[in-house]
Amino acid sequence: MDSEVVKTAHPSGTTPSNNLGQEGRRLPAAGIAADPNRIPLFLIAFVLTAAILLVYGPVKEFEFLDLDDTGYVTENVHVRTGLTWQNLGWAFTTSEMANWHPVTWLSHMADCQLFGLNAGAHHQTNVILHVVNTLVLLLLLSRMTGDLWKSAFVAALFALHPLHVESVAWISERKDLLSACFGFLAIYFYIPYARTKRSVSYVCSLCCFALSLMAKPMMVTLPFLLLLFDFWPLARIKPSSPWNRDRLRELTGLVKEKIPFFGLSVLSSIMTMLAQGWGGAIKPLETYPASVRFFNAIVAYIWYPIKTLWPRQLVAYYPHPGFGLGFTEIFGSLTVLVGISYLVVRYARQHPYLFVGWFSYLGMLVPVIGLVQVGSQGMADRYSYVPLIGLFLMAAWGIPELLAGLRHRKTLLWCGGILTLAVLSLLSARQVGYWRNSTVLFERALALTDGNARAHSCLGQARFQDGRIAEAIFHYRESIRIHPEYHVVHTNMAKALYAAGNIDGARYHLERSIRLYPKNPVANTNLAIILLADGDSETAIALLRKAVEDAPDKPKAREILAQTLLESGDPKEAEAHLRHALRYTSTPRDSRVMLARSLLAQHRPVEAIDLLTRQLERIP
Repeated sequence: MDSEVVKTAHPSGTTPSNNLGQEGRRLPAAGIAADPNRIPLFLIAFVLTAAILLVYGPVKEFEFLDLDDTGYVTENVHVRTGLTWQNLGWAFTTSEMANWHPVTWLSHMADCQLFGLNAGAHHQTNVILHVVNTLVLLLLLSRMTGDLWKSAFVAALFALHPLHVESVAWISERKDLLSACFGFLAIYFYIPYARTKRSVSYVCSLCCFALSLMAKPMMVTLPFLLLLFDFWPLARIKPSSPWNRDRLRELTGLVKEKIPFFGLSVLSSIMTMLAQGWGGAIKPLETYPASVRFFNAIVAYIWYPIKTLWPRQLVAYYPHPGFGLGFTEIFGSLTVLVGISYLVVRYARQHPYLFVGWFSYLGMLVPVIGLVQVGSQGMADRYSYVPLIGLFLMAAWGIPELLAGLRHRKTLLWCGGILTLAVLSLLSARQVGYWRNSTVLFERALALTDGNARAHSCLGQARFQDGRIAEAIFHYRESIRIHPEYHVVHTNMAKALYAAGNIDGARYHLERSIRLYPKNPVANTNLAIILLADGDSETAIALLRKAVEDAPDKPKAREILAQTLLESGDPKEAEAHLRHALRYTSTPRDSRVMLARSLLAQHRPVEAIDLLTRQLERIP
């Protein structure tokens, strides 16, 4: 949207050194709102909040999904039991879900503490965070640039774009919202530091950055983003200055002041690589060679802007194209990528917002562009949550300048902006509906993509939970046909075949799953159950011990192992497993009864009686 303030020309296109905004307005002292009339800011904030709540209102009726929500919430014993000292310690030490993100774990625990497993309440927390992110983005942009209306347009695009639905409507992507929230706050506090060198602001910015990385390492390139903002709109780097020793000293100083930020980025990157390596999330070069990763990254860098302009056929999972990309697609994307990069560098002095917007988009995508391949997706809507802001900046500042001189410029800008936001709101509202449950979500994914093994697997899981075993087996078979090395689907296929009475088939797929991924506690536990039925308790015990080793806080494996040990004459080890399982089990009565049996087997009747008495007192 265009500003109604009369512009003051400046040769560099940046903020002059006398603390004037880029359009001639005197910027206020750090920490004070850029617009002395705060009423428009409050009205804009109110409208944006109302629009988000209207678009995302239906999520309060949505369910948990079979895509990661089980690992993050519904089947995670630490999260389900809420905020306890033990769970707090676990959050800061675990690499579960192939990530180190304690802030995300604490957020999910808080939801369970307050709302239990009410999926609608968890969804609404995501919506509230999206509102907060939008308002913080509005505030920081208006303070940095001095232009409320263009900042409002960027914030509105951020709030209502369909590509952002995945991050908001998917409970597991709480980490995306939290990372962005603290990342935006880090930038917000950086603004007064950049203008007045306030050390308190610097410390607050650094702390918020640390919290952002502890939610999700998406903002790991923030130090580079701050350097871009130093160029525009903060104007700490003068593009018109000649390259000499003084300018080099100036640039060196700006880099040096961000060394603590770079240090946190390096530390977070190391922690992330270790966690994802332990979790088996990082794919080897044998699966995705370097050339495949590079070509896919080039295409992805152009795919996101295309989807930004034409947000159609958005799905929850886009299979990696592998060697399927054609020369024309790769060469065309590379040409566009290089061409845009050349133009924004060429005209950086005249149009600094293009340079900052484009390179902030490229830089923010680096952690998820696929050069280090995590998972088997080629691209993902959620990866665009923060990077698209760079493209929105280019549009909000570039379109008004492009239309400069037109007779009805202001009318065109207002009408065009409102129409754009209205269309995006309608598209987002429709996209939100696809996230209602796993069935709707993955039926759409299969309708719009080919060779989508993950979608078949997740839809099979939804069918299995609905009791439609034959359909579940069909989708699992399709998933295995497309991606036979996907260990999760073999585990799920075994459960479906076991339910259908095909024990031999279930055993085959469990063995296959374990060969593909030996640290699979579910497969090891389920195979042990089959072996116990066959009378092979020795092998079953070995598998159960392996399951307990790989997932020490999963109570099911411990309970089965304890029962097997009791029957095998080892009550002491059974007692240890049962006492551990009691901290997390959803069936404490059965575990206490078994624990009493183990105590009796060790000739400790008084303790057994006391335990059973306390269990009887718990029965209403």
